[in-house]
Amino acid sequence: MLFVMALVHGLVYLSLIPPWQGADEPLHFESARLLAEYWRPLRPGDGLPEVRQAILDSMYQFRSGDFLRFTNSPPTLEQYESTFFYDKDYVLTRFSLAYVPYAIAVRPFRDQSVTLQLYIMRLVSVIWGASVVVMAFETAHLVAPHSPWFALGTAWFVLFLPQHAHVTASVSDGNLAELTASITIYLLTKMMTAGLHWRQVVLSIVLALVSALTKATALFLIPLVTVIVLARAPERREHGLQIREWWKGLLALLLIAALGAALLSSYQMNFIWQKIGPNLDNLARLGRSLAALILDGRLSLALWATFRSFWVNLGWLAAPLPEPWYYALLALSGCAVLGWAFRLRQQSWWTEKSSLHGMIGLAACLPTAVTLLWFVVSPDGIRFQQGRYLFAGIVPIAMVLVGGWLSWGPPRRVLWLVAAGLVLLDAVTLLTLAIPFFYP
Repeated sequence: MLFVMALVHGLVYLSLIPPWQGADEPLHFESARLLAEYWRPLRPGDGLPEVRQAILDSMYQFRSGDFLRFTNSPPTLEQYESTFFYDKDYVLTRFSLAYVPYAIAVRPFRDQSVTLQLYIMRLVSVIWGASVVVMAFETAHLVAPHSPWFALGTAWFVLFLPQHAHVTASVSDGNLAELTASITIYLLTKMMTAGLHWRQVVLSIVLALVSALTKATALFLIPLVTVIVLARAPERREHGLQIREWWKGLLALLLIAALGAALLSSYQMNFIWQKIGPNLDNLARLGRSLAALILDGRLSLALWATFRSFWVNLGWLAAPLPEPWYYALLALSGCAVLGWAFRLRQQSWWTEKSSLHGMIGLAACLPTAVTLLWFVVSPDGIRFQQGRYLFAGIVPIAMVLVGGWLSWGPPRRVLWLVAAGLVLLDAVTLLTLAIPFFYP
């Protein structure tokens, strides 16, 4: 039922948001479309001018320039390549596993219009997004098996968070990473509640590497998986994990890690190095760099922009809600964090395994820590802040917020308020923001 609801909700956003209005959607589309054409990793020198021209024609048709406060002038390849819509290095050298399913889906439709191809890729994203909603419910149910309110609230949050619905109804390299990261966190939660099993350990490592190969924002999974597996390893005998099985799993883990390191070094790490390599001196003097960002106000502006675009900022971050909405959301978020930190473990509906409290909090904090490090290390990070970079950890973030809210009163009653508030936020986004902005 949740999957169907999320699918329908995603289709609403898919059809309502005009083509090319997902952040970096033309770039992601072209990468996947070229992969469908060449059917091999892209190399410098690849490229199809007719595909680029078709993308630009479609962008002109759907008034992309107007939405970005540019002049929607007649399309030319020179104009396309001179704007931030097109980054040749990004399209031809930036590999993501997310492009593979997109390419498979669109390959039979290569002779159709690029607009149709775009909507086919968007449909793939919507299916992934609906699957994340299901994983949110299942993970929260493991955490609090005797409280349906916590599981329902967590899934409801992921389903009706407007920016999340917007991103998962567009073509993006982060959507597959979010799904694989959510499955990884589900496996880690299962290990925390039922003990280690070598198959789950190996699968969590595989999925963490797949997530990292899909988008760098999922790199936080690697330290998270390492911490959880090492923390639970001493309990292996209590949960039936035999020594022989443990060493079998460890050997598989090492082999997979070696393969993942090779893949990361050849694809994703090359892209990451291009971003942070010239700025390693910032990492060496991390404290001073962070202090400088704080003192000149850039860090606070970046964090505020990230917070706003985590909740609602449609298009290419061109359509935000009025500012008072964000102040209200900030206050509610603060209440949730306080509830999680100080009140949750006293609630009767919470699981007896208190170690889960810390694990979920860590899983929610790590994506933010990676984003903060990105701000400090790279000038690109502090300039291009987006809340969607946190969506690889959307499930633990949702659990912290919903669990924190539920801790302030009777869970059933509070859940009704949370659910109604999320539906209201979603309706306001669609009716007073999306429709007037995109269809004036």
